[in-house]
Amino acid sequence: MEGYHTVPKGYCRTIVRLMAYCFYAAWTMFPILFLLGPEGLGQMSAYMSTVLTTIADVLSKQIWGLLGHHLRVKIYEHILIHGDIRKTTLMQVAGEEVEVEEFVDADDVDGVKHSTAALANRESFVHMAENMKAKGIDVRASLDAGMGADHERGDVPIEAGRIILAVPDMSMVDYFRIQLSQLPAPIELVPALGIDNAVQLVQQAAALGGCDFVLVHPDFLKDMSQAGLVTKLRMLGQRVCAFGWSPVGAQRELIESRGLDGWLEGPSFGTGIDAKQLKHLVARMQQMRKAAMAGGMANPMMQQSFMHQQSAHNSFMMQQPMGMQSVNPLYGSMSTGAPPMHGAAAPIPGNVTPPSPSGAGNANEAEMLQQLMGEITRLKSELGGSGTPR
Repeated sequence: MEGYHTVPKGYCRTIVRLMAYCFYAAWTMFPILFLLGPEGLGQMSAYMSTVLTTIADVLSKQIWGLLGHHLRVKIYEHILIHGDIRKTTLMQVAGEEVEVEEFVDADDVDGVKHSTAALANRESFVHMAENMKAKGIDVRASLDAGMGADHERGDVPIEAGRIILAVPDMSMVDYFRIQLSQLPAPIELVPALGIDNAVQLVQQAAALGGCDFVLVHPDFLKDMSQAGLVTKLRMLGQRVCAFGWSPVGAQRELIESRGLDGWLEGPSFGTGIDAKQLKHLVARMQQMRKAAMAGGMANPMMQQSFMHQQSAHNSFMMQQPMGMQSVNPLYGSMSTGAPPMHGAAAPIPGNVTPPSPSGAGNANEAEMLQQLMGEITRLKSELGGSGTPR
């Protein structure tokens, strides 16, 4: 009864009635069939009892489940058209007055708007909006997760930037480098092995203007304690996304329950990731980063730090003349006119190496991180990592 009054009026309530009919009719059939069948009074043959029990089983589970899925799709469509707007109403249940929240249209004066940020982070929700627009159905002009009009038009501008990929091994690194190299702007991918390495690289990236976000393997989402990667990255004020989302299964519940800024569907079971999803995710994270920086400018104590990071970020985007020596504290030292030194990441399409900060302290820091990346390269060669997703 409460569920009937909670969903939007019209077609959605018709679906709820059908679900109720299937539920009560099917589950009422089970004891009756047991009583009349061979197990009870024997008034029904075993063959007939089996057929009717199968029908009741399909009604109570498969049909009921399909109706429930269809109901959820229709509720999402309602949200895409009108927004998540609800109002509190009073109803009588078994002689008692109960408050329920029901979905209403945008023009309802008593409606209260709720955030759709949790839904907007779901790529399936975004695809549903795009499919509705393709059919000529008007949907909301924007979503609460930072996808503005540019996203709704399909025009998602991205800029050159940096992403830290936190993985348990190097098997996924080359795959994501290839995917990022296909974006319209150069995106540098920095691999991080394990929690401590990821946190260290995020801190080092802050000296170069920061990074757009950290893309983490689902295995790192299982630990939500203070020692977990997501908790540590949040303490650093870093945006966190995950890959490996799937429409069904434990991975979906794991990823959606961690309060992430976004996620990618796949790669899994031999399938890759959608290039359009990746582009949307990078654009959204860059928008969130700009918004965070703009908010920091309102605090006088943060202005000096912001100016320093912005200057370093601009320097990172500049190309070096041929033959000049450049240092990337995240990868080590390399010359733009010569092969990379041992331990330095080889330049690939989509990667940009920032110019070197001056000073002996930065040189020592670069040397230390060069040795770190050399160790990562050695581990990769020993493990025989490949770019094929597991």
